[in-house]
Amino acid sequence: MKGDTSEQDPSGDADAEGVLELSPASVRLATTRDAKALTATYTGRDGSEEEVTMSCAWSSDDEEIALVVDGLAHGLDVGSALVTCAYKGLSADATVTVDELAVPERGDLVLNEVLADVPVSTDVNGDGSGDAVEDEFVEIVNAGEATVDLGGATLWDSDNDIARHTFSSGNALRPGSAIVVFGGGSASRVKGANCSAEVANADDGSLDYGLALSNDGDSITLKAASGSTLATHSWTSNDPADASMVLDPEIDGSRTTAHDDAYGDPYSPCTLGDGRAFPGAADRL
Repeated sequence: MKGDTSEQDPSGDADAEGVLELSPASVRLATTRDAKALTATYTGRDGSEEEVTMSCAWSSDDEEIALVVDGLAHGLDVGSALVTCAYKGLSADATVTVDELAVPERGDLVLNEVLADVPVSTDVNGDGSGDAVEDEFVEIVNAGEATVDLGGATLWDSDNDIARHTFSSGNALRPGSAIVVFGGGSASRVKGANCSAEVANADDGSLDYGLALSNDGDSITLKAASGSTLATHSWTSNDPADASMVLDPEIDGSRTTAHDDAYGDPYSPCTLGDGRAFPGAADRL
């Protein structure tokens, strides 16, 4: 789609005159895992052409649906958005349409923080009552470049008789965003930018299982709706007491460390260990 300001700019500034075009003018992404290139071309009034894709100031009229980073159109949710390249006082638009949320694959998601050993007399989930089971939590972060649908995904501990939590359909997790699952109680007061919180929903009749994480050694596994393993973390009785285990470095680390050793505080659900917000899609794409 073209933009031309030669008649709108009475200054006669040559740099502000010409035609800007985006190609293609319409992009369709089958799933949020897809990304397609847009090319921006500037044609000066002398007829010379220049590709300016990397010089554009890119924007989107709906950043919940689509973003353009370095000329690549990324879908973040189902729907359509108008993306714009601004260059030399000109602008050109393209429509990005996303058909489906992607199914998570191994490597997309990480167990960024796990609290199995809840410090005594602490109310981690902020519901007004400290509880050794209800205040356990698992923090899952999307470390990939695609928004994924957690619907049907499950959390298991080493006793695989029953899934400890099943995510609801349409639960979209964007790149750089997190979701925290607590063992029980209420998670309504746990908030953070690019993060949400909920409570484990496993039950067998009237018996609530929570996350059932053992202080003396256990494992927590995240499985896709298909049953394939997406991520897992195991620990022993030698792991930290009264503190969570957190990836080092967070999101992209290959090992864990005691949260209190790394950050001074025993845990940090829905924020990074130093209190900063999770980065979100724009900083991960």
